[in-house]
Amino acid sequence: MNIIDEALTQGAEYADLRHDVKRTYTLTRENRRTSSSEIQVCAGFCLRVLIDGSWGVGITTKEDDLPALLKEVVKSARAQKREKKVRVKEAPGENIKSEEKAKKRFIDEDKVNLLESLEASAYSESDRISSSSETMSAIERWMQITTSEQRTVETRVDRISLRVGIACKEGGTIESRTRLWGGIGGMEYILEQENAIREETAQLAREAHLLVEADHSPSATLDCVLSPMLTGTFFHEAFGHAVEADLIASNESVLAGRIGEKVAAECVNMVDDPTRPLFGYYLYDHEGVKAQPTILVENGVLKSFLHSRETAALLDAPLTGHCKAEFYNSPPIVRQGNTLLLPRDYTFSELLEMKDGLFLGDSAGGQVNVGEGTFTFGTQYTREIKHGELGRYLKGCSLSGNVMQTMKKVDAVGKDVAVLSGSCGKGQLDSQGRLMPHIRVREVMVGGRGQ
Repeated sequence: MNIIDEALTQGAEYADLRHDVKRTYTLTRENRRTSSSEIQVCAGFCLRVLIDGSWGVGITTKEDDLPALLKEVVKSARAQKREKKVRVKEAPGENIKSEEKAKKRFIDEDKVNLLESLEASAYSESDRISSSSETMSAIERWMQITTSEQRTVETRVDRISLRVGIACKEGGTIESRTRLWGGIGGMEYILEQENAIREETAQLAREAHLLVEADHSPSATLDCVLSPMLTGTFFHEAFGHAVEADLIASNESVLAGRIGEKVAAECVNMVDDPTRPLFGYYLYDHEGVKAQPTILVENGVLKSFLHSRETAALLDAPLTGHCKAEFYNSPPIVRQGNTLLLPRDYTFSELLEMKDGLFLGDSAGGQVNVGEGTFTFGTQYTREIKHGELGRYLKGCSLSGNVMQTMKKVDAVGKDVAVLSGSCGKGQLDSQGRLMPHIRVREVMVGGRGQ
């Protein structure tokens, strides 16, 4: 008898076992020297049982320890005696195997020469560079999830990323530019766009060089055009987390109870689609549920949330396949996959049609209060907009406001989209993709040190 069948004989109404093996390869260079090269392996089992509406969850690194682990998690579940019983929405019984493997594995390819060429392209653009860093990371992850529905899902997804940072200094002023590339597969993803990455790295150095002597951004309320990266940060952080149904269920999201309401301008159409071949790609989540492209906002109206098995049952919603765990020893939680803001009809030059405004460049971190619906983000740089034309570079600024009000101030969405990559916390680090156009937002509160 396998461990899932044994869980059922001991009273579980639902059980699943996740066998999870994650290999991470990392190479880091700092200031034109290799500073670290690491291989990490995190492998083990996560067993969950649901008994009388309560979860029992346990982990182990050894398969032989599963019978003893089952006793512990059953005991834990029985001891809880919850007033509000947990239920899960079930999926059909079937056997599934899905693979998206690297064609050129990280460990088989020369990375140092590639990173050295990126460094050369940066240093050729500026004599003000005070520091540089490049980190290339590859993940190979195999997983098998077995559930009490007679369902077995075996997946393998490989992904790779490259982060470049350039800082320039003049006197006591330091300005930096960073960029992340990430995708599915292995070194082939990086090598196929090596020339474009090299040119973008050179552009990072040129911009950091200019920003050292640039004036500060103003502090004012202005019409703004947001870069695709900043647009992605806003929609992922300020709005995307608010549609994660665990926060809805705990009443920690400003969007709780607002399905069917107008929450954004009519030009805003937002989808989360893990099946797109972007950095956040997967076909089955870590509960063994098939990932579904999910319409979140349609013509400004809130349509859906992102769900785990538990939140789908609680809110009587369809399964969307948005529950993931960082490692085998992490419990799966509701996460975004690939965030998409669907493009509209505006060219970039049409978005700039204003007398005075700001172009807000790539994001530089920030914070969001999902419950209150407020946000503050930083930008790495800005540029003046004068009479419909991009002007001089300015140092980065902050932008802040109310999420719902800002969503309704989006009055134009660009027709061209950028493929972007990001990582997200929420207690567990996760890789996520974005497909974003430029957007124009009216009356944005920006904070800089200039006039």
